[in-house]
Amino acid sequence: MRFSIDADGALGPRGGNGYGGNPGMRGLGRHYELSVGCRCEPDPVLGYEVNIKDVDRAVRDGAIPMIASACAGEGTGGAGGADEPAKLLGAILAAGDAALPVEVSEVRWQMTPYASVEMSRDDRTSVVFRQQYELAASHRLHVDAWSAEKNREAFGKCNYESGHGHNYVFEPAIRAGVSDEGRSGIAGATLDRIVDEAIIQTYDHRYLNEIAPFAAEGGEAGMNPSVENIARVFYERLHDALRDAAPGAELVEMTVWETDRTSAVYPG
Repeated sequence: MRFSIDADGALGPRGGNGYGGNPGMRGLGRHYELSVGCRCEPDPVLGYEVNIKDVDRAVRDGAIPMIASACAGEGTGGAGGADEPAKLLGAILAAGDAALPVEVSEVRWQMTPYASVEMSRDDRTSVVFRQQYELAASHRLHVDAWSAEKNREAFGKCNYESGHGHNYVFEPAIRAGVSDEGRSGIAGATLDRIVDEAIIQTYDHRYLNEIAPFAAEGGEAGMNPSVENIARVFYERLHDALRDAAPGAELVEMTVWETDRTSAVYPG
C-alpha cells in the first residue's frame, strides 16, 4: 500500500488506489509504501481466509495514521517526539493483530524506493534493514579448465575475450536489535562507509576477472565471476566488515542484480 503524508504530517483525502499513493501527495510531503504479510490457512471453499480489502482498510485506518502522527512529531503515544521506524513497526504489528482475524506475519516499510526496514511477528526484538547500492564493472564468463569450444558453447557472447560490462545493483539485508526505546539499526552514513570500503572501492569500474577471488592466483584457477558468485563474494566481504566495524549488526543476505531482470541471492 502506497500513501503520502503532507509536510506537516497531515493526511489528504482518500482517493483511488493508484501508484501515486492513497492518500495522494498535496504539495511537498513524504511518499511511503507498506507491505503487509498475513499468515493463514485458506478457506477450502473461498480460497482465502481474509479479504484483501479488510487488510487494506486495517492499514489505512490504523497504520497510516500512526505514521502520520509520528511525522508530525506527536509519536505513537501522542506525548510528543518523533518515533523510530522500529517502534512504529512494532505498533503496526500489534494493531494488525487487533484489527484482523488472521496473523500479521511481517510488515515492511519502504522508506525510499531504495531503502526499507522490516519487522517480523516471530521476532519483534530486531528489524531487517535493506539498502541498495550500485557499481559498474566488467567481466568475462570463462572456465580455464575447459576448451575454447566448450566455453563458447556454455557462455556464448559472455565469453568474448573483450569482456562486457554491467551496472550492478546490490542490496545487503542487515538485522539489528531493537532497544527498549524503540531504536535500532545501523546509521546510514556508517553503513555507506562500510559498504564503500568493503565492496565498492575494490570492485567499482574494474575488470572482475583480474581481482581476487575471480583472478587466478598461485596456480589456482579463479572463481568464475557469475552473478551467483558475485553475490557470494559481496556477502562474505561485507559480513566480515560488519562484524568488525558494527558489532550487533548481522548481515542476513546479499542480493545482486546483473540487470533489472536477473539477480542472485546469497545465502539462497
